[in-house]
Amino acid sequence: MTLSVLAFRGPLPALTDTDGQPPRAPARPGGVWPRAILHADLDAFFATAEIARRPELAGLPVIVGGRRGGRGVVSAAAYPARVYGIRSGMSIAEAERRCPHAVFLPVDGAHYGDLARRFRAILMTYSPLVQMTGPDEAAIDVTGMERVSGPPELIALDIRRRVREELALVVSIGLATGRTTAKIAAKTAKPDGFRAVPPGKGAAFLAPLPVAAMPGIGPATERALHAMGIKTLGALAALPDAQLRARFGDLGPALARHARGEDDMPITVGHVMKSVGHERTLRADTRDRAFLRATLAALCDETATELRRHGQTARVVHLRVRAGDFRSVGMQTTISPATNAQQVLLDAAWALYEPCIARLGWPTVRLIGVRAAGLGGGGAQLTLLSDRPERLCSINAAVDAIRARHGTQAIRPALTLLTAEHTRNHADAREPTPQPPRAPHG
Repeated sequence: MTLSVLAFRGPLPALTDTDGQPPRAPARPGGVWPRAILHADLDAFFATAEIARRPELAGLPVIVGGRRGGRGVVSAAAYPARVYGIRSGMSIAEAERRCPHAVFLPVDGAHYGDLARRFRAILMTYSPLVQMTGPDEAAIDVTGMERVSGPPELIALDIRRRVREELALVVSIGLATGRTTAKIAAKTAKPDGFRAVPPGKGAAFLAPLPVAAMPGIGPATERALHAMGIKTLGALAALPDAQLRARFGDLGPALARHARGEDDMPITVGHVMKSVGHERTLRADTRDRAFLRATLAALCDETATELRRHGQTARVVHLRVRAGDFRSVGMQTTISPATNAQQVLLDAAWALYEPCIARLGWPTVRLIGVRAAGLGGGGAQLTLLSDRPERLCSINAAVDAIRARHGTQAIRPALTLLTAEHTRNHADAREPTPQPPRAPHG
């Protein structure tokens, strides 16, 4: 089978061999694919899910994230809405300004979570090596699965067919010998497409793409590379490791390897949590420190509860603050010992509030959020210098037991009651910022 970079969009074509016949399983294990990695990425997941159960919305600019006139953010936008420059993370108010005739829908996390689990179940029928990297995307190692599931190209086609028929969703898929190239291939195939980058073709496929196409290159790294005159992945791939390491540390050479299509990153079976966090958009901008601290206490409580539910502790706490004019700032701090206690997370996060708000110029606050990272297994660690971690473990175990029996609202930190008081006194009811469902585990 003669291979070059294969790509298509839309209705599933009949893939044929060079002799016009359907592709046959290779004569030797792995065939022309010594390693075959698929990256499957659902297109506009939340929006497509809503359109699937409301067919009359097909072709309309559907925006999922909150009600019209609300203060939430866009969680997903259908492609007709993206024509107006609407993107995930944009405020609902800005989305409404850009597209007044858009259809605004609330987030239905339970429905999306069910679809995500069914999506994963489909992928698992082709290989046991499936790593969900989000509720709407996954990496699948199909190396050596030809005799079981067929050639990698046909596996990709069949996944696309089943996702369309069984879930009424659309998935774009990339195929390559490494995870990074496969992910980029899937992104460039959107919407509703498939792109295969055969062995030995990775560097040529990546070379003309902008450096921002590489996962791991954010705005700051992109600016630094541009300052060095590096604007494409091909230029990045040609840089000496020593030069990149001097500027970016160990990340530099790793990015260059990926830009050359060299990537042996394995598939991690099962979910590996990297961080846990929650944020909230306030109904009205405010400078009320007591209310903001109470809101943060509630967010830390949710975050700590989730950490304990997954048997995790955190060493890093990140605070995010968004001003009324939409400028945002984030800062983080390291805590020791690692913890999953709400009280410790709150102390660390609130200590960052003053520096964050000062960096923004002391504005009113529109959104506040906390994220716990640097995760590890086990309970809150003890220290010989204090028995506080031990007391907090006992307290939180009791809280978890009460909530398991009587519900999550049965007991909560007293400080969070100030948010309800603020609502009554200032008509400042809070609207949660929509969060995507967690990747399904198994």
